[in-house]
Amino acid sequence: MITAANNPKNYGEDRQTQHAQSDSASPCPFSTADGSPEISPGWLKNGGHQFSLKRCSVEAIDQLNALTVQRLNVISISDLPALNASFNLVSTIFISMGWYFIRHGAWRRHMTCMIVAVLSSICFLVGYIIYHAQVGEKSSGYTGWIAVVYFPILASHVLLAFVTLPLVILTLIQVFRRRWDRHMRIARWTIPIWLYVSVTGVLVYLMLYKWFPPRT
Repeated sequence: MITAANNPKNYGEDRQTQHAQSDSASPCPFSTADGSPEISPGWLKNGGHQFSLKRCSVEAIDQLNALTVQRLNVISISDLPALNASFNLVSTIFISMGWYFIRHGAWRRHMTCMIVAVLSSICFLVGYIIYHAQVGEKSSGYTGWIAVVYFPILASHVLLAFVTLPLVILTLIQVFRRRWDRHMRIARWTIPIWLYVSVTGVLVYLMLYKWFPPRT
């Protein structure tokens, strides 16, 4: 008589049933009860047969989402002015480098630098809009010689910033259309104005938040 133990087919079904029951009852071997990563000794002792791939994947995704939220919470609205000033500084550096490269005929490096400058300026614009939508304008309250220096810089920065955006867009359009002569004519105005706006953006931040912060 052929028993279930001697029947290869039944034996395989029994093994599959045991594995299914073991998987459904076992936790993820890489996490403890409090969610900290740790390999269960029992899991190692059983040769890894209690490993539940689905359960472990869900727990790993949950832990990754929690970690992502914690890192995003590190940046608050009050951190945006410093972040925006950093974007302005990056734009200043790469605009200057791009200007240097194109004057020396290195157009590929020029293109790379200007792409970075555009992306950095876009990040600044997004951060600027978010900050002022949440907080509004910050009053400096400057008087005396500080006001004489600060307000002309701020006024020129704001006015030329409105001019810079359409100039950059118009300059990029000529690149996409491969109209290099028009691109060069417009870029002669775009680069110095864009560079001035980026530099004065950093100066405004330093004066308002670092060098001469308003008294509260």
